[in-house]
Amino acid sequence: MQEFTTDEVTFTQSDPGCPELSYNTYSTLNNPIISGLYYRLLFTITMCNDYLKQTTDERLNDRGVDDALRANIQYYRSETRFLRALMYYHAMDMFGNTPFITENDPIGTYLPPQRSRAELYSFIESELLELSDDPHMTEPRQNEYGRADKAAVWMLLSRLYLNAEVYIQTPKYDECMKYAADRGVTVIPEIDLPGHMLAALTAYPELGCTGGPYEVWGRWGVADDVLCPGREKTFEFLEGVLTEVMELFPSEYIHIGGDECPKVRWEKCPRCQAKIRQLGLKDDGEHTAEHYLQSYVTDRIGKFLAQHGRRIIGWDEILEGRAPSDAVVMSWRGSEGGIAAAKLGHDVIMTPNSHFYFDYYQSLDTDAEPFGIGGYIPMEQVYSYDPAFPELTPEQQKHILGVQANLWTEYVLSDEHLEYMLLPRLAALSEVQWCQPETKDWNRFIGSFRMDEIYSQMGYEFAKHIFGVTASYAVDPEKGGVVMTLTTQGGAPIRYTLDGSDPTASSPLYKAPVTIGESCTFKAAALREGMQTPVYTRKFDFNKATGRRIALNAAPTLKYTYGGASLLVDGYRGGPVYSNGAWIGFLNEPLDVTIDMQGAKPYSAVIVESLVEKGEWVFPPSSVGVYLSDDGSEFTEAALMSVPQETAGSPDGVKPFKVLFPETSARYLRVVARTVDPIPAWHGAAGQKAHMFVDEIIVE
Repeated sequence: MQEFTTDEVTFTQSDPGCPELSYNTYSTLNNPIISGLYYRLLFTITMCNDYLKQTTDERLNDRGVDDALRANIQYYRSETRFLRALMYYHAMDMFGNTPFITENDPIGTYLPPQRSRAELYSFIESELLELSDDPHMTEPRQNEYGRADKAAVWMLLSRLYLNAEVYIQTPKYDECMKYAADRGVTVIPEIDLPGHMLAALTAYPELGCTGGPYEVWGRWGVADDVLCPGREKTFEFLEGVLTEVMELFPSEYIHIGGDECPKVRWEKCPRCQAKIRQLGLKDDGEHTAEHYLQSYVTDRIGKFLAQHGRRIIGWDEILEGRAPSDAVVMSWRGSEGGIAAAKLGHDVIMTPNSHFYFDYYQSLDTDAEPFGIGGYIPMEQVYSYDPAFPELTPEQQKHILGVQANLWTEYVLSDEHLEYMLLPRLAALSEVQWCQPETKDWNRFIGSFRMDEIYSQMGYEFAKHIFGVTASYAVDPEKGGVVMTLTTQGGAPIRYTLDGSDPTASSPLYKAPVTIGESCTFKAAALREGMQTPVYTRKFDFNKATGRRIALNAAPTLKYTYGGASLLVDGYRGGPVYSNGAWIGFLNEPLDVTIDMQGAKPYSAVIVESLVEKGEWVFPPSSVGVYLSDDGSEFTEAALMSVPQETAGSPDGVKPFKVLFPETSARYLRVVARTVDPIPAWHGAAGQKAHMFVDEIIVE
């Protein structure tokens, strides 16, 4: 038994090495405002500190300390820092506007040397920011004061910032708003609702359909648990949060999200179903009653904000039902949602992930790039976007307010990383927004590009791909291979190799398109004085279908058609990113192609290479069929393979599906791969159609 005493306060502890500390009595000291919780925290910190002093780094490195104990001790060290920050936070909260550490105050021994609330505020802030990156705070942990993990760190840090003006008379949000306004920028906050709310549900489980318990996710994605619109408390919570938001942000617009909100909980929730009946909502063939329930949430929050002179922005999912007439729609799933919104009279901001998601890679050589979420959007793709749509009337076109790029920072680790993802793509976005159609020209833009000189002078990190090689290639059935065309900015000399080695000044000089007729690793580089430019690399694996004529019998998804059918016989494997232009996507139609195998040696197998990314609703084919013909009109089934259904635990990635059949020399080969419809019940998008992506059809 160990005893800890300070004046009139006595605590006991059964085991000085145990984090489950207890107390038996407490009383106030000279300052009666100190609470029992405050002393309990003080006691815990004192005991933990005493214990942790004995567990030095030298002892932790002792081979006699097993990994589990070592990890536990490291966590307790971090937890102690968090509890200390929590104690200081409560102390700052209780002591009004006066400094609270005095010469004769015994608790001053355990506080930092600061003597003012502003200094203490800075101390707490720095501690929490360090803990937010602490790898030992990642696992959900519980003690008698609640959570002590990263979720708790961020919740306390958010509360600290929200009350900055109260604690230290330094309104940080006001400073940010003024800084932005002085530079012509309006900061628009987003409170995503009713989905993407797991953090709120973890803190307030009574706002969910099931009542919890909930856990903050340690991964990204779309969770089935969302706010329950059948509970009136949900709207009280949202109005309270948005009231605070409006106090902090003076912008006319408030973004309320509305994206990626599964309806599976609502379908089974008695309160939600009662609300649906009360509102008279029904399925109508286009949308379900649950979609219209989300429209009710959007409309109600929109009216609340309108009463305060604000206007809502929502992602294009808010069109799935009835969006409020004055809502601004942000179109991110391509341009289709924005076009539909403009036709309905909504103002629109175009931010399609096909062109303007700057967290996507800028190069297909992802191993040489900073770590990213995936995707592929080079600078020329950004520049190619045209926000004028021929299907809109001049009056409807006025509703297209402009374009926006999104740089989500889940994978961005530093300011330098952020600058690299932004630049120079931001320059291309600027021309999309502000350049007149008659002067917008890629060759003019890239040929006169000098922004790199400004970036360098200002010390910014930026991608140099535009100074490297821009390559394009096409399948040439006459030559039975692919033809590679290379260009570079400013006409610098380009050298290339076919053996996988990096080009040097002695490598072949590119003068005309290069024909590739067999498997190889093609590399090319623009050799510039004083600048190391990226090496373009493309690995080709030829098979009996590579370079042959191919025709689509069914239309792919327009957004994911890219180079069309020839992508399936170009010898290039697309890798794990479905939006990099090397895959073809299908949703409403199957993959259905015919390949002309004239002159090929006998073959007996077809491999369809498909990508699986279940979190993105991307599934493998449900079946693969092979059909043969000598005249291209009458086909006979050679084989039909059913593909086992994916499970929640099956791995994602690129998967080959091989179909075997008796050896044949048939001239025409037809391959049909059908999509998954519906998505299985275990998935968050159960009942929906699945996307299917194919990058290569291999014939052996």
